[in-house]
Amino acid sequence: MENNNIAIFFDAENVSARYVSTILAKTSSYGNIVIQRAYADWSIPNTKQWKEIVARQPINVIQQFHNGETQVIDKTIIMDAIQIAIERPEINVFLSLLPTKVMLIWHCV
Repeated sequence: MENNNIAIFFDAENVSARYVSTILAKTSSYGNIVIQRAYADWSIPNTKQWKEIVARQPINVIQQFHNGETQVIDKTIIMDAIQIAIERPEINVFLSLLPTKVMLIWHCV
């Protein structure tokens, strides 16, 4: 295991919950996962599987209403990651799982 402190951000409306355990297991081989967050409008039906996962995993859920905006989850994840990078300098890896099927990984040195 590497000496990294990792923050993971999931777009729970667009990333399938069935992959969460695998993602967490693989990510933990690169360091300590210190922040796990899942973002969604938790009142919509497609978050049902996620609700089951977050009941068993130490994942903080973040409620985000859309209010007529597009990509509001992506924007919120980016803003939270920036805030955590400023406030928590010990976190040096940021993993964002977004609907574009692209994982954004920032490694701060």
